[in-house]
Amino acid sequence: LGVSGAGAGCNGTADSAATNGMNGTSPEKAKRGHPLPFVGVLDIFGFEFFETNSFEQLCINFTNELLQQYFNEVIFEHEAALYARERVAWNPEDFPDNKAIVELLSGASTGRRVRRSLGGGSQAAALSGILPMLDEECNVTNGSADSWCRKLVAKYSASKQFQAVKHRQGNFIVRHFAGPVEYTSAEFLTKNKDELSADVIECLSKSAKAFIRQRFLQHGRTF
Repeated sequence: LGVSGAGAGCNGTADSAATNGMNGTSPEKAKRGHPLPFVGVLDIFGFEFFETNSFEQLCINFTNELLQQYFNEVIFEHEAALYARERVAWNPEDFPDNKAIVELLSGASTGRRVRRSLGGGSQAAALSGILPMLDEECNVTNGSADSWCRKLVAKYSASKQFQAVKHRQGNFIVRHFAGPVEYTSAEFLTKNKDELSADVIECLSKSAKAFIRQRFLQHGRTF
């Protein structure tokens, strides 16, 4: 387990505690005459593109693709209603759409994560999406970044959103809504499997800090 994995686990538990605390405050619990606190979060143009882009950048950029897709849908509905009221002729096909990129990253056309297939068969043959195929490669004996990339190239060589980098083996380009990003796959499998071990969870659950102990003593928590 890397230090980054332990840090991510601690950060995840803190985020969950904050989210649960906010979700636990409902209008039914609010006192009359005391308005509820409001938290607004907007992070839609946070795409990352560095000299070297790895697993973290793909996860962040995938999240922003989903936010962009939601933003597009909301604006589309608003504009469609406006044009209808004003009787303006327009072509819906001209409206920006990143559905193909979301499907490339997440898999099936529904945009949901594809369930991992441990038994092979038709489900494994139908597996698609960069992230589901990464999960699958992590479950394969002797799975490797090179093998994963070869499978991606074989499946998406005809895709307009995906491109292999011929002069840098193991690198590939995803043409995001905000622009193309080149990813280096070398550490993808290691980072995707970087989970907290039982020993680390036990150690943190005995922390001298009460807040940390409480986070890791929660029943049934997984990372």
